[in-house]
Amino acid sequence: MISIAFLVVFLEIACLLLGGFAAPTGMIDTSGIDQPVILLPDSAVSAYKPFVYLAGAGYCPLSPASWSCGMYCNGVPDFQLSAQGGDGGANPYWYVGHSAELKTIVVGYQGTNSSNRLSVQHNVNFVRKTLPQDFFPGAPSSVTVHSGILDAHLLSATSVLNAVTGLLKSTGSSQVVLVGHSLGAALATLSGIHLQVWLRSNVRIKVIGFATPRIGNSAFADLADARLSDIYRVNNKRDYVPIIPGRFLGYTHTKGEIHISDESQWYFCPGRENSEANCTLSSVPNVLAGDVDDHYGPYLQIPLASTYCATKGQ
Repeated sequence: MISIAFLVVFLEIACLLLGGFAAPTGMIDTSGIDQPVILLPDSAVSAYKPFVYLAGAGYCPLSPASWSCGMYCNGVPDFQLSAQGGDGGANPYWYVGHSAELKTIVVGYQGTNSSNRLSVQHNVNFVRKTLPQDFFPGAPSSVTVHSGILDAHLLSATSVLNAVTGLLKSTGSSQVVLVGHSLGAALATLSGIHLQVWLRSNVRIKVIGFATPRIGNSAFADLADARLSDIYRVNNKRDYVPIIPGRFLGYTHTKGEIHISDESQWYFCPGRENSEANCTLSSVPNVLAGDVDDHYGPYLQIPLASTYCATKGQ
């Protein structure tokens, strides 16, 4: 009998091979291609460090009693956890809380749990479908997104919205930052659009994703770019996850790429699919040119994976 572990590995590889090769000419979104990149100063880069820790915390099973998860929670010690949920498998972990020092509410999401078949299945289910109008009213029918990512998002969408709404009232905050790594980054992006629909107009919503895969088609990218003025996708070196699913399958990234070069320099890459040097498309033209180790960082010397939860780093 074929083991579950073998099936998980096989499905991951199949997803990568189907999703990660370059698009044929004429089938890609060209907005932003070949615009010049910008080297970010150290002061701008260092501002991302607390959000790396917060993205890492998304991997950890959090307790409502305390903000305790090892080095990730220690990295933002003033954070006040308000709500959390998920099961670490079919329903990814999520949390909502507030940092007075950062002056923001934060929503964090778990990335893929590679040891759990149901978690991996979200990645493999890359056939696209439309956004449900009861969650995303007014979204054009032309917008289609990755089915597995959307299904995972919908499991916690209402709970996250309720928790954020309550914190906006109790803290007086007017900013929400959504963070995550890999699948968690994709969930943060969808959640940002969902919250933008339902929260009051003066709430600033910001998405900071690490190793965000492509989420939907060009109509989805149009929607995300229009509704989210602050959206950033930080990609590390030769990580191939940001180039999947492939553009030949009709997928297109949103704006906001920041690419970490082999020399650990951070470059802002304007547009959606920028092929200039020091951007991801140039560094990782296909999955065979990628390095799986780069997927886990480090980002500002901080690795992102569930193995660093609990007491590690304390």
